[in-house]
Amino acid sequence: MNGDYQCEDVESDLNLTEAELVAWNPWLAGDCDMALYANLNRSDSRAVCIGVSSTILSTTTAATASATTTTSAGPTQTGVVAGCQEFFTVESGDDCSTIETEFGVTLAELYAWNPSIGSSCTNLWIGYAYCVKGPATTATTTSVGPTQTGIAANCDKYHNVVTGDSCAAIEDEYGITFAQLYKWNPAIGSNCETLDVGYAVCVGISS
Repeated sequence: MNGDYQCEDVESDLNLTEAELVAWNPWLAGDCDMALYANLNRSDSRAVCIGVSSTILSTTTAATASATTTTSAGPTQTGVVAGCQEFFTVESGDDCSTIETEFGVTLAELYAWNPSIGSSCTNLWIGYAYCVKGPATTATTTSVGPTQTGIAANCDKYHNVVTGDSCAAIEDEYGITFAQLYKWNPAIGSNCETLDVGYAVCVGISS
């Protein structure tokens, strides 16, 4: 099938309703025809659910409508952070700066949660869903984000820095002193001036 094959053709040929097609393929919500071919080359194909154990393939390129959900409403690139609490589906005209403004996040956070976009946001794909609210802040025994240089080699507890965090707040949360925090994370600076959002800092070490 070629790019002239639209959602209404799928529905007509297979005796489906638009509601059924979208219910089985929620990433088609909004502009079904545009979403159907988002980020495909003319030689590519994409599987679409048309019922139990059935698929239909389509090909071409186009854009899709945006949406915000608590689960991914479209395909995602590799490496999206586990436990993401909110997703945004990119449409034509979106870029990282507009997403940052809309959701009150930083580029560092977007990159930490969606590493495939690149550190300068040069790989944002139309029709794909991106994490715009990271996992709930918790201490983990492994780093859940990138780390700054010089972090303690024997660290066994990490905190992923989010917007609004400060060294004082982290110290209170984990019952540690600034001297300990700075010793384990020297890159934050002696006055905590480089506590970077989206990075994991050490908040505990093995004895």
